[in-house]
Amino acid sequence: PAVVARVEADEMPGNKIGLLNVHHRVKLLYGEGLHIRRLTPGTEIAFYVPTQHAPQVATESLLS
Repeated sequence: PAVVARVEADEMPGNKIGLLNVHHRVKLLYGEGLHIRRLTPGTEIAFYVPTQHAPQVATESLLS
């Protein structure tokens, strides 16, 4: 639960930023970030990609 809350709050320790980086990239490209849900046992992480392509501006900002 702590990891889910930290991703939602944009707060991750410096040595555990991979999940937060993916969340930000997906959010930048597609408007929504990761959807994280605790399961018993485990965790489910999903993201949704719209049928349209990402805006060109967002793609360029990732590459520059």
